[in-house]
Amino acid sequence: MTDASGGAIALRAGNTRVDLVCTGASIQRVFTPDNDGRCDDIVLGYDDESSYQTNPFYFGCIVGRVANRIKDGRFSLNSRTYQLETNNGTNHLHGGPAGLHTRVWTPTEVTDTSVTFVYLSLDGEEGYPGTVAFSVRYTLEAIAQDSSPGSSTRHPSFDMLKVEMRGHVLSDTISTPIALAGHTYWCVLEPTRRCFMVPDDAVAHAPSRALTHQEPQGA
Repeated sequence: MTDASGGAIALRAGNTRVDLVCTGASIQRVFTPDNDGRCDDIVLGYDDESSYQTNPFYFGCIVGRVANRIKDGRFSLNSRTYQLETNNGTNHLHGGPAGLHTRVWTPTEVTDTSVTFVYLSLDGEEGYPGTVAFSVRYTLEAIAQDSSPGSSTRHPSFDMLKVEMRGHVLSDTISTPIALAGHTYWCVLEPTRRCFMVPDDAVAHAPSRALTHQEPQGA
């Protein structure tokens, strides 16, 4: 439900709380306990929603219409070439400078454990053809893991955040590329000390080369 203190929409289930903001339909905070019962925020995000209007690191947001890069901001579809807005040198990145991550989405169907954000992207937005109705639904579920029949082992319960993203083109004659992505940075705590693990330049060697992408693999 809406948190009047900060404008975020808070979902609660089990031992977890997820805070979401309308700009970029973004995950702002996820508070959940670790194995020792200590609760902390495990995602990177901004304290205030206004920071999500620029969000150069794409913290927690939905990116698109097309996530990742499109070379030179140009693509061809159905014998026509489209020029997109560029924001990564000459390339188009994560939907462009005013992509879905900067747009204010409308929350609907808000409950204590779920919310659906909707946004209507008009024809020509950031250079893309066609009007598209986008939606993203966040659902927080507490999953109880009961012991198996005849077994004395009880599996621990856990909380699950489900994210469902959809894009519907509002035309039978216009096609457009859609490749959405949730751009949340999940922070895993080290088991021996209370600090976030930060990548460094050390190279760890896997015990087996199978499926580690160290050598070309067939698909």
